[in-house]
Amino acid sequence: MHLVENYALAAGAKIGRPSIEEAYFPIGFEKYITLHAGSGMPAKNYDYFKDVVQELLGHLQEEGIHIVQIGSKREKSIPNTFNLLGETDIKQCCYVIKNSLLHLGNDSFSCHIASAFNVPLVGLYGVTYPSCCGPFWGDKKRQRILSADFSNRKPSFSMTERVKRVNSIFPDLVAQKVLDLLSIENNLDSIEAVHLGPSFHLTIIDVVPNFNPPEDFPVAGSSSINLRVDYTESQTFTEKWIKKYKTVLHINKPLDINLIKDNKHNIQQIYVYLSDKFSKEYIEKLSELAITMQLSCDDKETLADTRLKFFGLNIYHDPEESKKCLDNPAKICDTSFFKSSLNLFSKNKCYPSKASLDLGLETQEEQLAIDRPVFYREAEFFKIYNYAS
Repeated sequence: MHLVENYALAAGAKIGRPSIEEAYFPIGFEKYITLHAGSGMPAKNYDYFKDVVQELLGHLQEEGIHIVQIGSKREKSIPNTFNLLGETDIKQCCYVIKNSLLHLGNDSFSCHIASAFNVPLVGLYGVTYPSCCGPFWGDKKRQRILSADFSNRKPSFSMTERVKRVNSIFPDLVAQKVLDLLSIENNLDSIEAVHLGPSFHLTIIDVVPNFNPPEDFPVAGSSSINLRVDYTESQTFTEKWIKKYKTVLHINKPLDINLIKDNKHNIQQIYVYLSDKFSKEYIEKLSELAITMQLSCDDKETLADTRLKFFGLNIYHDPEESKKCLDNPAKICDTSFFKSSLNLFSKNKCYPSKASLDLGLETQEEQLAIDRPVFYREAEFFKIYNYAS
């Protein structure tokens, strides 16, 4: 039973079409869709709208259609949208939705407003059943409701989820439903989902310190970088990067303790990949600096000896990754493509993965997946897919 029907039954009232008050708000263009990426529950909020917008952008621009983001000022702005966050009250927001060509959003009040105005709608659900909490009004033929797979596991109905189930919806599918409802030709139905990494929505900056920090480096001074000292033998430029940026330090060989001590205010965490190059005395000195530190050993054959050598310390072991870590490992093939949210800089060039760096393949919009363990180790940052033949 839908919640609206439940409320009506409890109140002994008939269900009618709601009367919604609206107030004029100037947009500045006639053709637009609305996007609401927030809600009252963090678990409902889909994290991949940035990628959805990227897939939509070219198609909509050809038709002269803009994307207007609505919501509260606390919500994060999505690139390539017209930002109205915090700019409208409820009545004005209703006006903006009513006059849009389509509404796209999470399970929230805006989906119900769109359905009441019979505005074409694409809604995303991961915490609740759409059948009981989805849009109640409007022509169902003008609605595309996407949800997580509830066939084997019921929704949580929770404010928060450790792994948000709404994020299992592939962004290309969301974009396809939007374009289909707008009658805009596209080939997104030819894309088959292979994997959607839980960190694909984030922008990750990794730096191999084998070049001088450029003036136009795409990181704000307050943002942090992963400094991959473990990817280079040279330490010539390491100090310059640590001095200039907030840093998460990755090392697989001892780095000058004084360098770390003098710049500890800029070092947020240290990942130490243990090998025979480290002594217990060095690790103890590193611990005395009171910087958050994680020790790991990737070599299964030497793991026992390493734990004995550094007895009393917590040492993690990350098993070698394979394609089994993917969402749909059976679907990956020689013609699978990937996009990455990882930006790995080396010698002032940018790569989408360590595997790409090893092969000298600089960042492109998409690349062929690379069947190597080092590639799968970074799968949390990838969207991997096939094109239907």
